[in-house]
Amino acid sequence: GLWEEDSTDKDDLPEMRRLLRAVRRLPRPQLKLMSLVASAILPTRR
Repeated sequence: GLWEEDSTDKDDLPEMRRLLRAVRRLPRPQLKLMSLVASAILPTRR
């Protein structure tokens, strides 16, 4: 279920959650830049 995916996220990717929290504080241009970097590093989920 959904809660299982959530729990695996918490176990496997604590640094990703820190990243997301940091990203929310950034202004728009930096956010676009971060998303470009993220899409380059991470596999795309589109």
